[in-house]
Amino acid sequence: MKVYCLVFDGFSDWEAGYILPELKNNGYEVVTVGFDTHPIESMGGLQVMPHKKLSEVDVDSGDLFIIPGGERWQGEEDSLDLLETIKKFHAAGKPIAAICGATIFLARNGFLNDCQHTSNTKEYLQQFAKDYTGGDNYLEELSVSDKNIITASGLGSIEFAYEILKVLQVYTPERCKEWYHFFKG
Repeated sequence: MKVYCLVFDGFSDWEAGYILPELKNNGYEVVTVGFDTHPIESMGGLQVMPHKKLSEVDVDSGDLFIIPGGERWQGEEDSLDLLETIKKFHAAGKPIAAICGATIFLARNGFLNDCQHTSNTKEYLQQFAKDYTGGDNYLEELSVSDKNIITASGLGSIEFAYEILKVLQVYTPERCKEWYHFFKG
């Protein structure tokens, strides 16, 4: 069982902070993936050395690909390596999870046009993803899972983790609810 998590200069390190330990502690190998294998610095100042670069991702061995937020997503250029990797995960029916600004990447590349999803706001997606046509599928929720695409607002790190736990069936439904209530009170 393997989960890939994209890391890049300025990634929002806290947005995957709830889910990665849960997955690692339950038998998943967590593999950090970079645009290259040079050390990067998160938005919070953590120095991270990616395990692999995007071109080395093995879709067949992966169970999930996580894309955290960060300011890079508000730019107009997307990495072709990332786009190809996400297309392969999607075509294989494997879950893709994007939070906060990373939802722009999914919207800009058509992944959100035909599934229910969320983000920081619908207007946020429309502002930064000019070809986004999925507005009718937008839900005002902290996190949404539909058709193997998990999306979340930047305010929904716990809800994001909760949806991933459910999709991967890490715990029973009852245990997932207990986990969620532990963090949300």
